[in-house]
Amino acid sequence: MVTRVAGAMTFRGRVGIWVSGTKLRDMDMEEFAEICREKKIEVIKINQTRPLSEQGSFQVLIHRLTEEMHNASTGDTRARRIIDDFQEYITSRPGMLVMDPLDSIKTLLDRGVTYSLIRRLQQGGTATDDGICIPNFVELKTSDPGEICNLMAQHGVTFPFVCKTKVAEANNSNEMMVIFGRRGLREVRPPCVAQSFINHNAVLHKVYVVGTRWVHSLRLSIKNFPQGEHDADTVFFHSHEVCKPNKNSPLSVLDDEEPPMPMPLCERWVHKVVHALQDALHVTLVGVDVIVENGTGRHYVIDVNALPSYDCVPEFSEWLADYLNSVMK
Repeated sequence: MVTRVAGAMTFRGRVGIWVSGTKLRDMDMEEFAEICREKKIEVIKINQTRPLSEQGSFQVLIHRLTEEMHNASTGDTRARRIIDDFQEYITSRPGMLVMDPLDSIKTLLDRGVTYSLIRRLQQGGTATDDGICIPNFVELKTSDPGEICNLMAQHGVTFPFVCKTKVAEANNSNEMMVIFGRRGLREVRPPCVAQSFINHNAVLHKVYVVGTRWVHSLRLSIKNFPQGEHDADTVFFHSHEVCKPNKNSPLSVLDDEEPPMPMPLCERWVHKVVHALQDALHVTLVGVDVIVENGTGRHYVIDVNALPSYDCVPEFSEWLADYLNSVMK
């Protein structure tokens, strides 16, 4: 291992951090850098205005280029240059660990592709009572109600369903709706994904993965609805307004006769899902959104996110530093 000397400290490796905005604040760079320093690991914040090739070599490169990747796919020339420079840099350094691979992030940026991956894991022999499950879904490329009904029938999607943007990193990716019947199909704006709504007592389990470790926290979610088609107005919501901590949305208030206690999360199931996703995607920093069906206790993955916000994970800096320490040995 190549060492570097900075003052009196001899570092045995460099870690580059390419993360912007709130995600960078969530990481608490100062704390993280200090913990890494104690392990003789130097943490460098990438200067995003300069080519990577001018910033030296790294043993590990941690990034969140989701916005740039999405913008590049829409024809943004600046974003395209950033992604091309990043790809050229990592290609020229095959021994460097990238957290996480661009191909994996590309998968997670597309909800349809991500859900299809989870469905393949489910159909690969793991769909037991405690196996990997995802609610029935279908990609919608049409706004024609008749075609949508046919597609729903083909893919087992039932009313009510949640309608989400296909792209997981678009400006409106957190804007969703619950559609209850054919009348609501006029609200569909393709391309999008329709996912059967599973009653889960308004509780969302947020699973945060850091290398080989994970932790989960409870968030409020959308309340229960009667199953089957009925003539109700479409419910529009922003997931951050409903599921973020310290939010009090009327959409999360259960009816009086409904049980207020959340169904427990099975740690063995989470362990299985996390390892399956890591094996399939080679990801280190990922978030998994899980719901537990009211009554049956069946667990469902409803979303997977690249480098989520770890602001509610106080162990994040220590866990990530430990993981880097283990891969640099």
